[in-house]
Amino acid sequence: MALATQLSKVLDNFQLSAPAQVKHDINKSRLEETANFRQDAAIQEGAVLPAFELVDANGWKTSSADLISKGPILVAFYGGG
Repeated sequence: MALATQLSKVLDNFQLSAPAQVKHDINKSRLEETANFRQDAAIQEGAVLPAFELVDANGWKTSSADLISKGPILVAFYGGG
């Protein structure tokens, strides 16, 4: 199943089952983000990624330079706890 289809199903389920206040707040934030998003300011495919430091899933700080020194990288963001 394509990612867009999966995400659409998640959103549909959220709209059906989320508490009203949570749904209101999330939908308001989504609309604001959509209205304010500037595609021209986003990093484009093939562009050089700016240097960064992040904490990994195990709590260790790592930098883009450290990762790139080992070969190509793929950066994925997710909501962790």
